[in-house]
Amino acid sequence: MDTNAYFRSLTAEISALKDRIRNFIGDAHWLSAGLWKESVVKAILRRYLPGAVGIGSGFVVTDNGPTTQIDVLVYDLTKPVLFRDGEFVIITADAALGLIEVKTRIQKNEIEQVCGKIFSAAKLVRSRRTVTRPFVGVISIEDTEVNADDLLDPIYKVASGVGGPDFNCLCLGSSYFVRYWDLPPTSPKRPINRWHAYKIPEMAPAYFIHNVIESLFPQSVNENNRMWYPLEGKEPYKIGERSRQPISTG
Repeated sequence: MDTNAYFRSLTAEISALKDRIRNFIGDAHWLSAGLWKESVVKAILRRYLPGAVGIGSGFVVTDNGPTTQIDVLVYDLTKPVLFRDGEFVIITADAALGLIEVKTRIQKNEIEQVCGKIFSAAKLVRSRRTVTRPFVGVISIEDTEVNADDLLDPIYKVASGVGGPDFNCLCLGSSYFVRYWDLPPTSPKRPINRWHAYKIPEMAPAYFIHNVIESLFPQSVNENNRMWYPLEGKEPYKIGERSRQPISTG
């Protein structure tokens, strides 16, 4: 199984799909283009996730009020919903499995704002939860040239506080990717609470999609890791790291 080639082909497919609507309407209807890119992410996730997982857009409502509208809302279909009309749903916090913001392109000076928006929604959801940790992430489709600090500084500013939800992943175009690690990807497996930034040519969107899947079904993915991820992993492509908070050595 050539997982590297598969990851590159998935990235190429996402790029091709995002261009399809622009071939028809050009730059005339940005709202339509944005909705199309959301639909691409939803469609790809549906290929992999089992029937008990819903993929839509909408709001999570808590005792403290509703979140902002979530571009891609992953939720538990075994739980009741407050409202459903097609893909649009309004759910309670206990049903939320993933909160994803989708953008066409994010300039480096916009990363903090975009990540902050979805993280604020995650904090509202997490305030009503005690066990499940929803996946929280941002994916943009078109490339932006950045360095490690451009990626890590905004996420640290948004999500470094102790006790809040995790900010799991950021995908910036075809090659830049950030993942949060509770435990390191290699031994020894001691808590690190750290984001790693990577430049993985033509694979970042595929890693994002597979990390969503892993967050929902960690045991299955980890037991079959060689089928879900390239054998060499991401670490050879790491360009920087940032701890969420100091790690106790006591």
